[in-house]
Order: sequence, then structure tokens, then C-alpha cells
Amino acid sequence: MSQGTFNIIESFAVIRKNEFYIIGNLINGEVKEQWFVNIALNKGLSLTLRIASVEDVVITNDKSNYKLLVVNADEETLQLLLGLNIGSETATISIEGKD
Repeated sequence: MSQGTFNIIESFAVIRKNEFYIIGNLINGEVKEQWFVNIALNKGLSLTLRIASVEDVVITNDKSNYKLLVVNADEETLQLLLGLNIGSETATISIEGKD
């Protein structure tokens, strides 16, 4: 069941910290730590990632407020996520999912 809709702007990783970051806007609903972000890769396949933390982000010279979703991952998973070029898409937020 969807708890919210998240407009992804961009994603990146900090390899040393084993963290993957998704920056964007919460369009509706809510997002919380330990919930899941579900990213559709195509019509039949989606990627489900557990949210370790949610941060509020402000960018210099930009009046918008953004949300930063932090996902913990090992180095192999980080490389996979980076290869997917996650950005400029819409994802759903849910309470249930698989790690």
C-alpha cells in the first residue's frame, strides 16, 4: 500500500560510508525511516530499497526544500544502484517491502 509519492531528482553514493542517496521532493503522503522507496525499472520490474534515514536538504541559491533518502548498501549493491542511473523519475513510498 502506497504511503506517498516521491519525485526523484538525482541519486549518488558515498562509497566509504556504504550509503546511497536519493534526493527529491515528496509530492504527497509521507516518508519515514525504515519504510521503503519503490522505483519502477520497467512495467514488470521494480527495485525496493529500505530507507535508513530521511533528511531535509537545502541547496545554495535554490529556494526549494528537498528530501534526501539514505539507503545503506554494500559496495556491490552501490555499484549496481549507480549503474541504474536513478534520477528524473517518480517512486512510491511504502511501509512494506523486502530488503
